Order: sequence, then C-alpha cells, then structure tokens
Amino acid sequence: MPVDANARLAELSPEKPPEKPKKKRPTIMHRTSMPSKEEAPLHYKTTYCCCCTCAAFCCLLQTGIALFVWFLLGAYGGRFMTWGPNWVPMGYGADLVGEMYYRQGGYASAFCEGRVEGCTLKIDFPGEGTDTVMGWANIWKLGSELPAKEWSGEWWRGNEYGFLIGTPLLWASSNINPMSMVTGILPSQHAAMRPLMEHMFNITQDSGKLVKEMMQDFFRTKDEINVPHDIAVLVQQILFRVVFNKTLSEDDSKAFVTFQSYVEWASSGAQLVPSFWTKPVFGALRKLIEQMHAQLTSKVALWSHLLEDVDCSPSKDCSTQAASMILDAFYIAYTTVPTTIRNGLGVLFSQHDTNPFQARTFKKEDALGFFWENLRYFPPVAGLPYWVKRPPCAGASTDEMALLNAPEGKTQACKLQDVSWQTGYPQVNQYYGGRRKVLNLALAQQDPVKWGADAASFRIRSLDEYSTKSVGFAEMAVNHNVAGGKMNRKCPAKALSLLIGEQFFVEFDELQWTTKEKIEFRKRNPFADSFTLKATSTSATAAGRSPSAAFVQESTRSSTQSGSRLMRKDDFDPAQASQRRKAEGKAESHQKSKSAQLAHSLAHGEVMTSGRMYK
Repeated sequence: MPVDANARLAELSPEKPPEKPKKKRPTIMHRTSMPSKEEAPLHYKTTYCCCCTCAAFCCLLQTGIALFVWFLLGAYGGRFMTWGPNWVPMGYGADLVGEMYYRQGGYASAFCEGRVEGCTLKIDFPGEGTDTVMGWANIWKLGSELPAKEWSGEWWRGNEYGFLIGTPLLWASSNINPMSMVTGILPSQHAAMRPLMEHMFNITQDSGKLVKEMMQDFFRTKDEINVPHDIAVLVQQILFRVVFNKTLSEDDSKAFVTFQSYVEWASSGAQLVPSFWTKPVFGALRKLIEQMHAQLTSKVALWSHLLEDVDCSPSKDCSTQAASMILDAFYIAYTTVPTTIRNGLGVLFSQHDTNPFQARTFKKEDALGFFWENLRYFPPVAGLPYWVKRPPCAGASTDEMALLNAPEGKTQACKLQDVSWQTGYPQVNQYYGGRRKVLNLALAQQDPVKWGADAASFRIRSLDEYSTKSVGFAEMAVNHNVAGGKMNRKCPAKALSLLIGEQFFVEFDELQWTTKEKIEFRKRNPFADSFTLKATSTSATAAGRSPSAAFVQESTRSSTQSGSRLMRKDDFDPAQASQRRKAEGKAESHQKSKSAQLAHSLAHGEVMTSGRMYK
C-alpha cells in the first residue's frame, strides 16, 4: 500500500504535542515470607496504622454498646439480655461502666449512696444475679469462710479479678481447664499450686538487699520517670530476679509491660465484642500469650520437686498449670504495685484540691506506713467474688450440674465443648443462671466502724493497725485446717509487695523531682492518670552516677544465666556453654534450697527482712 507522505510528515512534526505515556498498572505481589529489613519500617508502619484504626473502631464500638445498654435499662428485661460470647448480661456491663466507673461519687456513691457506715448489701449490682456485700465485719466473716466453703463444693469461683469477669479467650491456648486465671481454677488445682506460689514469692534478707540495690540503681540512672509505666517495668524486673534468680533487661521488661497492658484491656473488653469479631480483634494477642506460656513452661522445671505427686487434671499437666499461674501472678503484680506507687507519688506532687494528702510529705521511717495508706485509701483490687450458685455449664443438664460440685476438693470443671468457629475457643457460660456475691474490699478498707471516724481521710496510721485491719490482700481468707492451708486465698505475694513499696519510698527523694503536670484524683480506680517526673538540677549529678559495682557484677552474673534471649554468644563456644550450664545448675539448686527456708514464716504468713516484719 502506498504511504501518504504528508500524513507521515504530520506525524513527525515537532509542533504536535507528544503523547502522554500510559501509566503502568502496579504489580501485585503476593508475599510468602516476612518483609526484609529494608521493607520492615513500612511494613510495621502499615501494621501500626491498621492497629490504630482497629483500636479507634473498638473504642467507638464500646461507646455505642454503652449507649445501647443505657437505653435498654428502661426497657422491660433489658438488663437480663446477654451480650458477647460468654453469656454476660447487659445489666452487668451497664452498672460496671455507668455506675462504678463513671459516677462522680466513686465506690461509696455507687454502692451506698455516699454513706459507707451502716451500708451492708446491694442486691443485683453490678448486674442482675450479683449481690455486693459491704461492711468490714461482714467482709471478714464471709471471707474467712471462703477456703472451707470452696473446698466443700458449696461455693464456686470463676474467671474473675475483683468485680471484673475475664474472658476465657486469654487462657484458651494454655492447655488448662477451666480456661481461667489462677483465681478461678479448681480447688484441687489451687491446692496443687498454692505451695509453689508461696515458695516463689517467699522473701529473705537477701531479697530485701536485692530490692534495695535495684531501687537505688533505678534512681541513679533516671533523669525522668514516666509514672506508672517506668515503675511497672522496674517491678517486673524485681519479680523476675526474685522468682527466677535471673536478670530481665529493661527493654525486655518494657515489652512485657506493653504486653500486659494489652491483656488488661482485652480481659474485660473482649466481653463487649460480638462473637464473630473475637478472632479478628484478639487473634494476634492470643498467639502472643501462647508463646509466652510456652517459654514459662520451660522455666517451671526449676520447681519440679514441688509438682511431684500432685494432680492438676483436667489440665494437660501441672507444669502447664504452673506456667499459666506464673503469667497470672506477674499480671496481678502489674495491676497493683505500680499503680499504688503512682498514687503515692501523685499525693506527693499534686497541687489539685482533690489531693487527699495536703501535707504532701512524710518521714522516711514512715515509708511503709505511707505505702500501706495508699493501699488502703486507693484500693487496687475492689472486690473478692465467689458464686453461691454456679452458672450452668454450656450444654450441661441440671442432673449433670448436680454432680460437678463435690466435697473434699473434688469439684469438677465443665466439659469443654467444640471449638466455636466465631471465637476460636469452646463456648463458656460465665454468668447466666448463676448467683454471685462480691465482697467489697474497697469500702471495707474505709469502713468507719473499723477504721474510725477519719476512715475517709488519708492519714498514715500505725503498722499494727494496718496489720490487724487490712482486708486488701484477702487476709481473712486463711484456714490452715482446710487442705493443710492449701486453700488459703490470702495474696501469697503480700510480703514482697510491701517490701517493694517501702523500699521505693525509702529511696525516693521528692525534693529531687518535679512535675508541671496537673495531677487530679478520682474516687475509683484508676484513681489518677499517668504523669511524668523530671529530675531537678540537684539530682542530675546523682542520676549520672554509675550503678554500684556489686550490683553490676551480680547483674552480669545473672544475665549469663538468663533464658529470655533466643541466642547467646556462648551457644557457639563449647567451653563457655559448659560453664553456663554449670552456673544454671547452681541457680536451680539455689531455687530448690529456697523451699526449706523460713518454713515457720511461710506457715504463719510472716517474713522478717532487715529487721522489718511484713505480715
């Protein structure tokens, strides 16, 4: 075909604008492996944005649910309607959120209309089926019956912490049954775990010295303290040293504290999430818990001599049960000791008129009393729950339920149902059809009948008064005649908690720290928000001092034994690896010998360290 020359010249003419290049479609790559180091920042930034979006969505979801629940409060039967995967009624959530945590008057207003004296019982609160008991005398009487009543099968305890009912999701991958934190395991399992709990948190004079040195080095190396986060990091490091005799690095402790903050939110927040959203929202956290649990199971071998000849069925084995218990214990410590220290620092620095301690200072010899008063006035755990009528197991008949609660610690767990495709764990009824009682520890700690006319005032009292009147550690739930004391519900870490609190305020010098933030107090937990302390010019020099040589040497020795890292240098050196194994063998022998120390103190719940009695 002949070519048109004019047309060809027109095509080649420079006056004609060039054609715009076509945009290339992006290539879609299907990833089959983790991102490279170069890609990682973008990968994690994207992940972080997704997490932020999910968190914001969940917050909006909870707000919408709360409004929906409050709307139903006026509708017939609205409070009895169940929500979420575990049959928890809406009335429970509405009372917990609307009355206990957002009512201006705090616990006294929510339970007793503002008058604690003479207030004894509130029926169907929080939620239908829950009765809350008030009054110090009532709390002490019923609490002292808890070991015997639970061992006999008359009372039952579920997966609860204070007034909160925790989701089974967090224990679904731990191979334990019931899927519960240590407060809600079977009586037989508790009897198997109690000696180990007391052994782990037993303190000696060496423990007192260790805590003191760690506190001193904490203040030496800090010119800024984020309260309570940095304190929580420190407390976890102390627990790791006391329990495992190994060092937990600050970075690892920070990561662990962040993990615990997720657990804290998910434990109760998951109850508000519809069943079909459980896996997408909490699936990653569940896998992380599974990894943590596996690491702790390997460390339980240190106490294998305490787990011989004990039965933890229907859980997989007692090592698995113990690993779950340890993870729970560290979580409970995270929610109590650092927040109490935060409140203590708050009253020292707050200029707000809500500060109940206008003196804002104390004598160093009163450090323990000051920490005690913060525990009393700002109770970290508000309630001690139990069930007088156990919620029926999912899929169980009335006759089958009658056989589950049995005397002599032979109460049985619910038979696990098939795994739900929506939640990823077997269906559990945590509430519906049961009858629950909660002993209000928070108001018992401020009962004027027991604590005097100034019970509602922040005043440092005598140590004897705290020792004989406190119920914050469930001191009344002790009966050495039941299962040889193995059903005692008194906090096994009470002495260690008091030691940490006292030593913190002994070493803390409020004149060397300052804050410009407004610290305002509420009458319910959390009693104050987070804040930051900054070192003054006079403390800057002290903050720059190196840690004590003895402590550095001890930390170095312990870090060579630490199993918190996946790989170590000496793993590639046979000679060094042999030395490390010998050191780990000595550490294991040290842990085993600990069980023979202070037998009398363990039996009576008393420990002497540095001349101070914690009981």
